[in-house]
Amino acid sequence: MVSDCTGVILAGGKSKRMGEDKALLLMDGKPFIQYIKEIMKRIFSEVIIVAEKKKEYEFLNLHIEEDIVKNAGPLGGIYTALTFTSTQWSFIVSCDVPFITKELIEYICNFSSTSEIKIPSFNEKLHPLCGMYSKVCLPVIATQLQQNNFKVQNIFPLLPVEIIPITKELSFFSSQLLYNINTQSEYSGIKNNYFSVDNAT
Repeated sequence: MVSDCTGVILAGGKSKRMGEDKALLLMDGKPFIQYIKEIMKRIFSEVIIVAEKKKEYEFLNLHIEEDIVKNAGPLGGIYTALTFTSTQWSFIVSCDVPFITKELIEYICNFSSTSEIKIPSFNEKLHPLCGMYSKVCLPVIATQLQQNNFKVQNIFPLLPVEIIPITKELSFFSSQLLYNINTQSEYSGIKNNYFSVDNAT
């Protein structure tokens, strides 16, 4: 178990491009969010969900927090997580990355760094919704939300951030690790075993 860190699944998105709740899309008969929960429970002693739709996720038997700031996107979800969790760190992951692995999460968590944020990059693209955030981030995020600046990457110049490259040399590497599902065509792709390289980067 990773100590002093809570696993947090963000499931508050409106899924406009998908047209249905991404968290509940099925892969091999199991909802995305259930895959992610099962991985997170192997790593963190506490796992929570940040979401508006509490009833839809009750089957997971996890504590669910509603966003403190409504309609603030993933940054609002991170703010809610850091406010309510009891640990210094939260590992944030969105509900639409069904191919993350225990090895990837542990690699990020155990990566030596003194920064307050640790996030992976793949092919020079940052993945802020699969990383660690400390409570030190709270006042900075609060200011951004007050100013209606809802993009997660806007906080990066304001805080120490460790960018962790995910490269082919890593034993657990897969180009699908950080693949996120946003549209019906992308969902069809995973069901038919093809993946957009652009989406995974």
